[in-house]
Amino acid sequence: MQRQASSRITALSRQLDSTTTTVADITFAESALADDVQRRKSTEEALNHADYPAQLRNKSQELKQMDETRDALHTELAGLNAQASTRAKLQLRRTEKARKEEAVQSLVERSRANFKKYAKAEPSRETMEGEVNGLIA
Repeated sequence: MQRQASSRITALSRQLDSTTTTVADITFAESALADDVQRRKSTEEALNHADYPAQLRNKSQELKQMDETRDALHTELAGLNAQASTRAKLQLRRTEKARKEEAVQSLVERSRANFKKYAKAEPSRETMEGEVNGLIA
């Protein structure tokens, strides 16, 4: 019986040792749970204070303003492109005019001697055509 009691004491002692570990585990788990609950509360408070719907409205308004700015800039760019195109056409016309003026001046210079001979006047690009028509008629 003493042997049985001794083995029973040893078994209960082992069980008690394992129970002590279990109590420590429970204490640790309770502490971890309390920390998790506290973190959840602080996260919920942060979410409530963050006011994400208001931030979303603000960002939507900013986006709308940026879209309007982009549209205005796009319209301005289209106008500037049209203006650049008009300037390019004007420059082509100026170049064409200068080339034609050079051709007329060259014609006046080449025909200067004959014009003086037949019209008995100094050739001028403004009056030359009328004087030639007067001689022909």
